[in-house]
Amino acid sequence: MLMKVQETFHSSASFRRIREELDGQSNFDGMSKTERAEYATFFEDVALLRRGGLLRPELAFYMFGFEALRCWKNERFWAGLDRDDKWWGVFRAFASEHDLLREKVQPNQVRL
Repeated sequence: MLMKVQETFHSSASFRRIREELDGQSNFDGMSKTERAEYATFFEDVALLRRGGLLRPELAFYMFGFEALRCWKNERFWAGLDRDDKWWGVFRAFASEHDLLREKVQPNQVRL
């Protein structure tokens, strides 16, 4: 399961471009709302796998929490998308939980 999720995250050219844009000061020029929404939806999928017991909480946060939080907090990423919409609630909760857990979760505690 984890390998498939990681493969999706790392092999997608669109996701890779978004991560590069998050690293810089870009306005996500040439990147559609759909591409950005799909990236955000990926983190919702991770959160749902965690909630469903298919990914351990520490592992989900260790593998994807930083990127989720970075995306959630980036105003440029959300231009034209309504981050406050109730349908982003799963993503919002995942990013918020990461903010709380990053102090508690130690790398030596993470396991499959």
